[in-house]
Amino acid sequence: MSEQYIEVEYIDGITLYRFLSNRRDAYDEYLAKFKVQMQKHVDDGKQDEPYPYILDVSQSGMFSINYMMHATKPIIASFDPFPENYIAYVTNNMNDSILIQLLDSLTARGFAHKRKLFHIDDIDKAIEWLKTI
Repeated sequence: MSEQYIEVEYIDGITLYRFLSNRRDAYDEYLAKFKVQMQKHVDDGKQDEPYPYILDVSQSGMFSINYMMHATKPIIASFDPFPENYIAYVTNNMNDSILIQLLDSLTARGFAHKRKLFHIDDIDKAIEWLKTI
């Protein structure tokens, strides 16, 4: 039996991906689940609508940015165009804001996105922000 690294939850129409580990296997599992959800988003005729979601890294900590950038490129390339993303990162370490800023600068030309960091205690605020999209 394989270990589960990601939990998926749906809250008020928002998909929440909860990382239980920051290993590469966890990011790979997330990408597989993300691609299914993104394909559903497109198949539902929402290609031109933003896809808002939450990445909860409060239990796992942030994952490797280098690996994330490398592993995500084929997913992005598989959609033409890749729908705009609004991502709420939920963490218990607000110093992760530095990593989020780095992600923003590295992906600025790759695809349309908007990222915002929230403390785990403010997950309701993250959901409300995404619902306004």
